[in-house]
Amino acid sequence: MDAESPVVQASPSPWKQYSDPASGNIFWYNEITKVSQWEAPTQEEESTADQATKKIEGETGATVSAAVEADEEAVAQEMDSTADVAVINEGEEETEVAAAEEDAEAAVVQAQTESVGYSNDSPHLWTGYQMKPGPNALAMLPDDIQTYFDPSAHLPDFELKSYEGQARLPEGYQKFSTNFFAHPKVIEAFENRKLAWVHDDDLDNPLNLLSNDEKRAYAVKHVKEQCYGSDTEDTIDVYINEKLMQQDMVNYEGYNVFNIDCRDSDAFPLIAFIVVMDRYGNLVAVHSPKIRAEAISMKDTNTVLFSLISGSGAWEWNWKTDEVVSLPFSPDAHTIAYDHESERYWGLRNAQHFDPSIAQAFDKDGKVVWELSLPGEGQRSSHINFLSLGYGGKAYFSLRSIAAIQSVDIEHQDLEAVIGGHYSHVPVVDRVGGVHHPLPFERKEEPIAVLQRKGWGWTGPWFRQHAGQHLSDALFSLFDNHVTDDKVHFEPDEYGHEEGNSALVVFHYDRATGVATEQYRFDTGDRAKIYGSASVLPSGNVLGNSYPDYVHPADADRQYHVNLWEADARGELAWRAGFKGRNPFDPENFQDPYMHSVSDDDEPPVGWIMYNTERVYEAPVVNRPCLAAATEEGGGATTYLELLPFNTVRTQSDMPGEATLTSASGEVLGSAAFAFQKSWLPRPVRIALAGGASDAEGATLAVENSWGDRREVPLSDLEECPEGGAAASRFFKE
Repeated sequence: MDAESPVVQASPSPWKQYSDPASGNIFWYNEITKVSQWEAPTQEEESTADQATKKIEGETGATVSAAVEADEEAVAQEMDSTADVAVINEGEEETEVAAAEEDAEAAVVQAQTESVGYSNDSPHLWTGYQMKPGPNALAMLPDDIQTYFDPSAHLPDFELKSYEGQARLPEGYQKFSTNFFAHPKVIEAFENRKLAWVHDDDLDNPLNLLSNDEKRAYAVKHVKEQCYGSDTEDTIDVYINEKLMQQDMVNYEGYNVFNIDCRDSDAFPLIAFIVVMDRYGNLVAVHSPKIRAEAISMKDTNTVLFSLISGSGAWEWNWKTDEVVSLPFSPDAHTIAYDHESERYWGLRNAQHFDPSIAQAFDKDGKVVWELSLPGEGQRSSHINFLSLGYGGKAYFSLRSIAAIQSVDIEHQDLEAVIGGHYSHVPVVDRVGGVHHPLPFERKEEPIAVLQRKGWGWTGPWFRQHAGQHLSDALFSLFDNHVTDDKVHFEPDEYGHEEGNSALVVFHYDRATGVATEQYRFDTGDRAKIYGSASVLPSGNVLGNSYPDYVHPADADRQYHVNLWEADARGELAWRAGFKGRNPFDPENFQDPYMHSVSDDDEPPVGWIMYNTERVYEAPVVNRPCLAAATEEGGGATTYLELLPFNTVRTQSDMPGEATLTSASGEVLGSAAFAFQKSWLPRPVRIALAGGASDAEGATLAVENSWGDRREVPLSDLEECPEGGAAASRFFKE
């Protein structure tokens, strides 16, 4: 390259024209501000672009793009430095000139960015935490939203508890401990573990010099050194407040189901388990798959559904009989579910680098009967990490790459609402009233353009979430990893902390007004770069899991590799379970802190890790029934027994149930057929009492699901229902 060559070519307009492949319509995308719109740029917008591409002649005759005339001097200085570079020693010429070109181009881009008013002082921020409900933020919203918007109207009348600077334990807790590694199934798995990379056909593997017996002994020793805890010391600690766990439930004795696996210091998976654990930390059932799973879900009361990494198939495990069945298809491991209504398995096509973007449905024979690419072939991955089915033929996908939940019409494969992130169709109000919305805000924008544009970024309030899911048409939950686009650092939080924590989140979506509002955010105190879940329980509490970015073995609160949480609607911690493990970088060091990932600047976790957790009950559960009266058309009054029934597991669609009231003599006093709400949100059921309230005293209430699981509840000392019915006190409502 000679000294006469231009440093930077004249910059064209930043507005580029694209065609929406779904509709054929044209939309415009600004490569500087990352904004897209259907309308062609206005004259004012083009004028800004013209200023940004104004040519300035330098001393060498080269032309350089400048953003505004005020930047001429700075750009000219870049030109001068480039001219000076042209006379350096020949051996260094190309390197130095190239560096100068990059610097000059960076200066131009910076000037262009400033010319369109994009700065940290502008209301047009990528990070939305500075968007408070003041005139600058509200002015960007449509008039009807401005009129409607009142942050205080969407927040509960109490403050969520903060655990900052405190031990993260329930008040008045009882502690229970158990040893994971003393369970016979765990011991057996460690004794028989074979490492996947010990292959006879791998000629470069030095382990091939060993005999088969020596290989096996080496594998067992290596896994034990990295992962095995202790034969005598407890490795699971549980802290429990029984009263907060029970809330208004008659029955709350459930089990926690989760996958947990151990990885070495390079994040290589060594051993994995699917576990059913009671609330005291006792292991009820254990299965060790050949390689780790990611998401698990419940097909029914007895069946755990999971998919293994590396194309190792989908499986069903009956945790009561220990029977394991291989399914006739092999989906991605990020998410898998079964829908009893459609009789389909739902999952993702296997993808490279753990980065799936294609959703699929399978019939019982393993045939793909439905498929949809998000955002589309040839586009950047959307990284689907969870899926759930909604009402009215909708599916909902948790898209980590754009920090959003995307709804899809299953039959027509129409992409519909995008909630959250920079490309959200709706503004999102955070817990302190901050407004987070896209640039520009256009509720009627066609979703395909949102997903297929090239500028990827978001405004919060959640960042790179996991397990975003549909609970009802009004409520959604997710685990906010709160991690930045580089996947290794953490975004500021709404309270001004430089780095926020991962959190369990439930938000409300008002379809009439087009506003999404965070109703609930439980700060775990952990910073989990990846994984995590959040689900509403029958009690109204929220269950989830997380892990810390650093483990401190000598700190009672920070010693755990994995945490499971259950907190009530006020953020009061009801239950915590912590899982201890070895230091993968120095397995015999039980004192010094260590990273929970391969490095500070990398995402893959090491040590023991968990993707998500579910709750299961052996029979349907109910809240404390109450008595309700209703006036009939003729003026008479009827007394009802009102209850909130919940199925044994969360499902993808509402499931049939039946409630029956029987006297002490066995006479059926009344019954009601109903549908269990799929996500354990409260749905009142009434049984008419022909003989009045006295019918219910001493009677037995039985609730049964479609799988034959039956719960019987003796009734006595019934109280009148509160105003608003049995669900009146519930914070999360359908």
